[in-house]
Amino acid sequence: MIRIKNLDFNNIHNIKVTRSITIFSHDSYWDLLACLLSAINLIKNNQIKFNSIVEKDFLINIRLHPCLEEELALKKILSFGHIPSNIKFEFISYSKESIIESIKKSSYCFFGLSTYINLAISLNANVIAVNTNHINKSPINTKLANTGNFLVSNPW
Repeated sequence: MIRIKNLDFNNIHNIKVTRSITIFSHDSYWDLLACLLSAINLIKNNQIKFNSIVEKDFLINIRLHPCLEEELALKKILSFGHIPSNIKFEFISYSKESIIESIKKSSYCFFGLSTYINLAISLNANVIAVNTNHINKSPINTKLANTGNFLVSNPW
């Protein structure tokens, strides 16, 4: 499975931010749900500055790992029970948009165990690493861990 077709960084400066939040899931639905819970908690606690998600519909973009299915992911999200009903979801097709484009188009990028978190930090994105696993932490390059655009969060 190839998630980056090429590493052409020439055009990344022309990409405009058009999304508030994008979740980049790793290879499990739990990773996706944990990132989603973390995003909702950070918004509710005003750690991410947006209009209140309680007042209006709010869109969260999701870029699934290629081994996960959109239909099953949405089914798990909707059956989870901890997601406010006014949150809407839109899936990003990895075949139509590179992961670099997805990162650059997002105000906040949420990652679980994905190693692409290092790419996002190096692209100066606002990155939230979600502790989705009690055994393994997000695979952060130690050279990138102290940047100002990086936060570690828990889903609970």
